[in-house]
Amino acid sequence: MHVGFGGLIAPRLRREMRGGVERLHILPRRSWKVAGTALPVLLWATIRERHVILDFLKDPTDPFGDAFMLLVLGGWIVWLAAVAGEFFGSEIVSVERDELIVRRGIGQMRRTFRYVTKDIACMERDGPVTEEQARPVVHHIFRKPKEGAVRFNFGREVVFMGDTLDEETGETIVQWLRPKLPRSASDSDFW
Repeated sequence: MHVGFGGLIAPRLRREMRGGVERLHILPRRSWKVAGTALPVLLWATIRERHVILDFLKDPTDPFGDAFMLLVLGGWIVWLAAVAGEFFGSEIVSVERDELIVRRGIGQMRRTFRYVTKDIACMERDGPVTEEQARPVVHHIFRKPKEGAVRFNFGREVVFMGDTLDEETGETIVQWLRPKLPRSASDSDFW
């Protein structure tokens, strides 16, 4: 599979140069199924317990009202973060100074995972959950994925990336990374 210079190289995969570093930008999934799953539960909880919310607004010293308000507010904050991650979160993959760097997050709020390239082994595409099989779960953009289109061994840990991509796009990522990593990274007989 040929990976051209710049621009879109797969439906949700863009190759770009920033600060003299070539990197892959995995674009967000934008699935309403995931975003819409928790919304009815939150709305139901808010409407069902509206009297507690109204009581809290009348008497803010009520400890039960405070606890419930914190719970409802926390639920809405988690839901908003999940929706933001689903629609605006992305992964950026690059190889810099003998490290594979995977940045996950939204805009400038990113969590960075660094892997020394000499310790990477058995990098290959993997079969993630496709959109048709997708469970309506929250895609948490700030955590390490537990499955993905690409997987590799890093020491005793199995690492995944591209958790919302298909197998073909995973192969594109592996082909892009292969010349940038040591031979042991793509050698399945390394261990």
